[in-house]
Amino acid sequence: MSLGFHPEFNPSQPSSAFACYPDGCCEILSVCEELDSFATEAGWRPLSSFADNRPVPEDFEGDPSELDDIQGPWEEWFTPADALPTIDGLIGALEENPDDVSETGDAEALLFELRALGDALRAADSARASFRLMLVE
Repeated sequence: MSLGFHPEFNPSQPSSAFACYPDGCCEILSVCEELDSFATEAGWRPLSSFADNRPVPEDFEGDPSELDDIQGPWEEWFTPADALPTIDGLIGALEENPDDVSETGDAEALLFELRALGDALRAADSARASFRLMLVE
């Protein structure tokens, strides 16, 4: 089983365009550092900034799921409109020249996931829902 990003919505969006991705965006997560670097250079907000970026205590050796016990629940939410310029920009750049964006990822799978994430965020934006990216296994 692999890790992936999955959008969580507040309030929840039962008809989310992302419901068909129960394991999340594995390709996006696997090349997230590259995507974040590209986004930052292009002047867009990094995708990882919409995920839980709280620092992990140096002496923590447990399972990531145990972090909530130490740090408390993560309560931060974002507006989809803040993420859409990044997602749309990455999609456009990948369509134009995939190697400029990610040298290690599967460009076709990455585009598929970014488009699905963009569709889900547009639907959430229309519903005035907030979102955040969660790690799922």
